[in-house]
Amino acid sequence: MPLLRLEGVNSFYGRSHILFDVSLDIDKGETVAILGRNGSGRTTTLKTIMGLITPNPGRVLLDGEDISGLNPYQVAKKGVSYVPEERRVFTTLTVGDNLEVAGKVGRKGHWTRERVLKTFHMLVPLLNRKGGHLSGGEQQMVAIARGIIQNPALLILDEPTEGLAPGIVKDAFSVIRTIKAQGDAAILLVEQDVKATLSLSDRVYVLGGGRIVFHGTPGELEARADIKKEHMGV
Repeated sequence: MPLLRLEGVNSFYGRSHILFDVSLDIDKGETVAILGRNGSGRTTTLKTIMGLITPNPGRVLLDGEDISGLNPYQVAKKGVSYVPEERRVFTTLTVGDNLEVAGKVGRKGHWTRERVLKTFHMLVPLLNRKGGHLSGGEQQMVAIARGIIQNPALLILDEPTEGLAPGIVKDAFSVIRTIKAQGDAAILLVEQDVKATLSLSDRVYVLGGGRIVFHGTPGELEARADIKKEHMGV
């Protein structure tokens, strides 16, 4: 049984039909990427999984349980952690407090504060700095650290390197690789850096116009020049 399964999901913003019969699945411990151009429906897919949008029709299943229509906090309690592209750290709290709050609402597991800080070693000297005084790259690291300290079964990352300097992008992917290597959480990744994303993904879905236009391994996608040109711009 997959950890996560979407079955025939359709999603709307008001009267605008964004997702059309999207079906996908993620196994436990797997890293899956969703690629596509801006406006293809990638973020809408993530928001639908997280309960920010209710599929109509369609179902979102987590460990076989239908979680369609649950509130985001209920989805989070079931083991799904969402790091949105806006980062949304608590700007008036210190880095340490951001981690403490996230840890308290998360599940018990291997990702303790000590383990998180060992992985996110760049945050150690920033523990007493408020979130609002961090750079964009530092805020992104805090956002990912908050996501994993909740010990999720599924970690959802939406554009984790958007707007970051090249050196910080390298650090962000290094951290994601470390999380993948630990094997405690499946990862669902939306990201514009196609080369780096394919290098760490087990499987890939490509969205075009709100529909799944490709599903396969990174190697299989590399062989599809038509898909890459039309739906990914590469």
